[in-house]
Amino acid sequence: MELYNLLDKLHICTTNKRRIVSIKEDKAKALFEKCTSNGCIIFSPNMADEVDNDAQQLANLIIELTQKIKERGFCYTPIYGCFADESEEVCHKYGFVIYPFDNSGNKKPFEALQEFVCELSKTYNQKNFFIKTPNGEWLYNNTAENITPELNENISFASIIKEYFSSTNRDGKFKYVDTFLNAGPDSLAGAHVRWCKGEKFIPYR
Repeated sequence: MELYNLLDKLHICTTNKRRIVSIKEDKAKALFEKCTSNGCIIFSPNMADEVDNDAQQLANLIIELTQKIKERGFCYTPIYGCFADESEEVCHKYGFVIYPFDNSGNKKPFEALQEFVCELSKTYNQKNFFIKTPNGEWLYNNTAENITPELNENISFASIIKEYFSSTNRDGKFKYVDTFLNAGPDSLAGAHVRWCKGEKFIPYR
């Protein structure tokens, strides 16, 4: 099963070829625990299977959205859900965890983040987004609809992202494997480039 660095494959932001990181790994858990403590929103501009899309169109879409997030003063972590069929053909669904602060840590009103993502949902015709409110409650598109009650009672970030990506798998052809984010930068220069683009990532070591 091919599990590649999607940003490197699409020639976006990084040429880092280090292995991708499961959101279940301790480094990723620490990143999300810290960055989502005041809430976040999970959103994708295109929930079609990546394997069926033109790579350049997908790259352009990702670049466009990251620029919009930065211009509005928020930062983000790119994530991608991995799915595989019985023949182990892999597809990815690309998304973002967007935070209510900028890349320097300056907080912004959570309402401003909600308004921004609602604008994005109209622009990209994607109504499927998950909200973690500052008090820790998970909502679906500003409602409690389609959020399994058990998730809000015994929540883990990995389980909510699985719920998010799985809710888009309408035909059931592909089975959810895991969700990944890219490895931390492999140089200080690489870290600076990604920071300037508004990305929150596993720290450079």
